[in-house]
Amino acid sequence: MPRHHATAQQGPRCAPSARRLLCSLALALAATCLLAMGTTGCTEPLLAAKDERSPFDRYDAVRNQYAPQYVENKFGRREPNLSGRLGPKR
Repeated sequence: MPRHHATAQQGPRCAPSARRLLCSLALALAATCLLAMGTTGCTEPLLAAKDERSPFDRYDAVRNQYAPQYVENKFGRREPNLSGRLGPKR
């Protein structure tokens, strides 16, 4: 049996240069994704902490019932003021 029939049955193979090209493209894409994720995390927020975030914030502020967005818990950690903002008004 001739030798070229044995290699034809194994299926198509990528050339080493094509494999290198695919690897370099994958690495470039991964590096771009990591760079993009790193630069977006350090930007300032779109709205300041005192800006109105909904019509309800303005309503509460006009009626002197505005609750801050964040409060400190008993351990000194900053956490969202869920009970103050979502609970019943006093």
